[in-house]
Amino acid sequence: MKKIILVILILAPCAIFAQTTFSWRNDQNPGDSASWGNTSPYYFWNGGTGAVPGGNEILYFDGNQGTTMRNNLTATSRYRVEFGSTGGATSRTINGSTTNVFYDYSGAVPAIYNNSGVAHVINFPFQIGNTNSSSSPGYGFEINAYSGNLNIGSSISAQNSTGTKVLVLMSHNGSGGSGAINITGDITNGSGTISVLKKNGNTATLSGANSYSGSTSINAGTIIASSTTALGNASNVTIANGATLEINESLTVGSLTVNSGGTLTIASGKTLTVNGTLTVDNSIDIGTGILRIGPSGTITTGSSFSNSLLIITSGTGTLQKDFTSTGSFLYPVGTSGEYTPVTLNFTALSGSSYASVRSSASAHGSFVGGTPSDYLRRYWVLSEGGFTSFSCNISCVYVDADVIGTTESYIYTGKWNGSSWSLGSQTNSSTNTL
Repeated sequence: MKKIILVILILAPCAIFAQTTFSWRNDQNPGDSASWGNTSPYYFWNGGTGAVPGGNEILYFDGNQGTTMRNNLTATSRYRVEFGSTGGATSRTINGSTTNVFYDYSGAVPAIYNNSGVAHVINFPFQIGNTNSSSSPGYGFEINAYSGNLNIGSSISAQNSTGTKVLVLMSHNGSGGSGAINITGDITNGSGTISVLKKNGNTATLSGANSYSGSTSINAGTIIASSTTALGNASNVTIANGATLEINESLTVGSLTVNSGGTLTIASGKTLTVNGTLTVDNSIDIGTGILRIGPSGTITTGSSFSNSLLIITSGTGTLQKDFTSTGSFLYPVGTSGEYTPVTLNFTALSGSSYASVRSSASAHGSFVGGTPSDYLRRYWVLSEGGFTSFSCNISCVYVDADVIGTTESYIYTGKWNGSSWSLGSQTNSSTNTL
């Protein structure tokens, strides 16, 4: 007797979504007032047929027809705007006043993508519709300047309050890519919360009136902060290994982490204020800028401060700390390769202001009666911003290489008021402390 084995396959229904590509027509010459919603003639191809994009699509541009456009589409849901790599591409400016919302259709990341080799300008406002949790969790929207700059002059915001929307600034999905991103428009939370993520090796410049409250993570490349609100509303900022944050305008952040291999630069005369915790795992060179720690702010490190891990004040820049009450604070300063910290302990304080410190690796230029035989090739510049009154104990640590002469015990602390010296305590040669 034969046995019959019946195998029943139950297939769950599935759907495969693919977004339609509408390509800009290069057989028309619309001049400088091309409207995306035009019907006579149509300016987009849907396959081989002229059409007006109906939403949820890829809008693809190449060639050189239509240098100035107007996004006046009735359907405002978008997936991608792509500038292609066809030879002879021309720079385009896309204007518009109606907000478009980008969604992550088909489990992929919505984007504005430039692979044309020339710069393009986006001047219509847009929102991040929803996060992509299927293939790249937390990625909301990419501005991808793989080949050619992308200049965003319009506002960017979150369309709804479900989850944090991530604005990804990048130059490719992998390595390579060289286009710069310049965002002069405002990045705001809108109806939700936006965070900013910098990927790949290109540069992104933020110069809008930004008020987003999510984090700012610089995983690679450079962010240039060129407005007083470039990094949002007291955003928490992280600089990864190999990444750079350039501060070109005075601004305030919540917390700041400079990981090993990360770089922070502050432009001359500009102030970066950290109201929360400054975590230093790579030396910071202030140069001629100012690094300021807020009243409740702290400075910490994952290891310990040393000659190879410190805040360098080799220029005219200073490390400042705001005080509103008595207390002690360690300024982990020094010059390149020489950790020479200062501790200020306010035992009495009236008023609220800041105290600043700078360490200099040279002898002070105001010796009285000639250069002594025993001295330090080190001095510290300490100042305060306007306390009503105060009493403060000061401790300064020098390195062995700072000692000039043979009798270190002959060295005393001195305070220079601009015209004369007042003598303080004798140096502690066993701990290199003044």
